[in-house]
Amino acid sequence: MTSTPFPNEEEERFEHHAQARRGASRRKAVSALILPERILELGVPCRAVIVHTQPLGMRNENGDDVYGFVLTVMADGREPYEIQVGNPVPAAALPLLYAGNAVSAKRMPDGDERELVIDWRAALAQATPPAA
Repeated sequence: MTSTPFPNEEEERFEHHAQARRGASRRKAVSALILPERILELGVPCRAVIVHTQPLGMRNENGDDVYGFVLTVMADGREPYEIQVGNPVPAAALPLLYAGNAVSAKRMPDGDERELVIDWRAALAQATPPAA
């Protein structure tokens, strides 16, 4: 008797679940790529104090270096809390990366605490003195 090239029912079920998991991972990865822009668009403003930064050795699609941050987040109506996140940093904002610096950020009001993005545009505007 020769073996059939078709999987048995158990193998077929396993492959179906594996494909579903891979699809979920891809959807999660895609949402992670879209999420920072969505947070900047829909999030509420807050302040984030930089506790620690570290380059992660990668760049985003715009060519900005991605850094790992430990941040203390101060949001209206909440006790301060600490998170670890990765955020891309535009070259112009590199001088703002020092411990103790409070930068503008946005967070999703009903989301996970880590759904936070530093608002580099606002942080740079605050750090730049007005023209005389």
